[in-house]
Amino acid sequence: MRINPTHVLEKSLIKAGMSDKLLLKLMPLWSKTIAFKNQDFILREGQKEQYIYLMLSGTARIYILNDNSEANVGFLYGGNLFSAFDSLVSGQGSSYYIQTLSKCEVLAISRRDFYDLMEKEPELERFWRVLLEKVLLSRMQREVEMLTLSPKQRYERLFERSPHVFQLIPLKYIASYLDMSPETLSRLRGK
Repeated sequence: MRINPTHVLEKSLIKAGMSDKLLLKLMPLWSKTIAFKNQDFILREGQKEQYIYLMLSGTARIYILNDNSEANVGFLYGGNLFSAFDSLVSGQGSSYYIQTLSKCEVLAISRRDFYDLMEKEPELERFWRVLLEKVLLSRMQREVEMLTLSPKQRYERLFERSPHVFQLIPLKYIASYLDMSPETLSRLRGK
């Protein structure tokens, strides 16, 4: 079954709180559909982010290299808006890798088109600010959890919040995201 990019985009943006009026102005700018193979890089460390993406299908991970080992910091799946935000905002090279974990299809809007429309549409600027506030709060909550919760508690929180992740993402990446070994995660899942 072929995915309807327009439907996924509308559903994702309306769910995020965008008005119909703004959606009509923004929709034509999401003009680039990109297909990636399994294990392709959407972006590598050092590259400058030029797009905001919507994941239409497939899964991906966001990670950094830390002392030559990979530290997973997020996962992406259908309906997720994403970007290498550090680079999108700063215009500098990204600190992150975004790599597919399956065949993926994404829809993209250029940074320039998005920011140009944001200059003209205060509602888009408000929408973007609110969306970023939610992302920031989520990241802050994750940071506190990583510093204060036991491995078992981190696993339980992720399972409560996002049980679907365990069906979509390989366990070795989830273990890294939870800052534990794959063996520890397997033990926790077995209990």
